[in-house]
Amino acid sequence: MKITFIIYSLEAGGAERVVSLLANFFSKKHDVEILVYSHTPPFYKISPRVSIKTIKYKKAKKFPFKRLSSSFYRIIALNKYFTTSKSDVYISFTTVMNLNSIIANIFLNKKLIISERVDPKAHKLSAKIVYFRNLLYPLADKLVVQNHAQYRYFIKKFKKNKLVIINNPVEKITPNSLGNEKVHVVNIGRLAEQKNHFALIDAFINANLMCNLYILGDGSMKSQLEEYIIKNNMQNRIHLVGLQKDVNKYLKPNWIFASTSNYEGYPNALIEAMNAGLACIHYDCPSGIDEIVENEVNGYLIPMDECGLFSSKLKELFFDKHKRNLFGSNARKSVQKLLINNIAKQWLKII
Repeated sequence: MKITFIIYSLEAGGAERVVSLLANFFSKKHDVEILVYSHTPPFYKISPRVSIKTIKYKKAKKFPFKRLSSSFYRIIALNKYFTTSKSDVYISFTTVMNLNSIIANIFLNKKLIISERVDPKAHKLSAKIVYFRNLLYPLADKLVVQNHAQYRYFIKKFKKNKLVIINNPVEKITPNSLGNEKVHVVNIGRLAEQKNHFALIDAFINANLMCNLYILGDGSMKSQLEEYIIKNNMQNRIHLVGLQKDVNKYLKPNWIFASTSNYEGYPNALIEAMNAGLACIHYDCPSGIDEIVENEVNGYLIPMDECGLFSSKLKELFFDKHKRNLFGSNARKSVQKLLINNIAKQWLKII
């Protein structure tokens, strides 16, 4: 069987991570390709069995219709590829790419599965994009969402047999040795408004812990976060370490994963930290976090914007090694259902 994934690029990101894992796994038995628009080299490891193809399209140069023209040219280029290619199924990731794929496929009737990767209520999109999403998404053969909250949103607009929940996958790993290493706090996420790092920094400062906070990732808010860290004289304790291809050295079972995101889909960073055996503390943000973290069983779920409570529970985890170990062990057990071989079976079933 030939499977084609469609995504804008293979840079660092949640959707890109999932595409990479699925493509690598499927390529063991199937012919797999990934279509991208960007020439940027893949951030995540891609199997040599997977073919990566860049769709070339005409670049728009004139304003004020540059964005609209670019979308038009991308759709035309994708339509040409669909016309000549012979994949058994096409799987598109992210909202704009989903819309492009649906329009490009409108008269071709290729088997098309689309996948939504964020909370549709919280994620800020233009009214135009939301309108076309509601109008065009039902034309796809299947819509894959990550959690029940997303399902409840789209079931009002979709036939039940076209809507499927498939969680994000994780790889099978051997956790780092626990040892007696000093406890630190880690976060992995794009430096963007969605991830709400200012609240995480405030919570860490308020907890007044003798440890470091490591924030992995890059993004548009990097300089603002750097200034905020300096303003609070925390540059020796809070470290923006940038994008890391190997996050494993920061996922140590004696450490704590902490997140104050405003919203999520089904965060890879969280489930990968749990898979590595870390105790986790997370804002109970929309959507899907409460489907991953069971409060006081495999982590702490903190109500949104309760920074004081977040600090208190973070401090509790820091000083309570037994609870860290218990949460970490339970966390690892709870995400074994998300191992790539289990999630791949669910994808193959709808394919």
